[in-house]
Amino acid sequence: MLSRIVPLQAPRICKDCVHFRPNRDFWRFDKNAIVFGHCGKFGKTDLVTGEVEPQFASICRDDESKCGVDGSHYTSKTSGTKEACY
Repeated sequence: MLSRIVPLQAPRICKDCVHFRPNRDFWRFDKNAIVFGHCGKFGKTDLVTGEVEPQFASICRDDESKCGVDGSHYTSKTSGTKEACY
């Protein structure tokens, strides 16, 4: 039986995505700015003010209807293009 060879893909890391926003409340502490970073693609809109409150990137990665584990909405900062999801 022949097996299909699938190329290895580097994991999609939120901090390398164009939608990632470090948390400014923790800016002095670089690690926390990343850990508590937000995803600019997903958020909740305040129906009174119209302001969009972004969601934590970790929540978006846990939710398959958003980016999910595979990073389905990931766009690389370096290439600026959306990468194919295998």
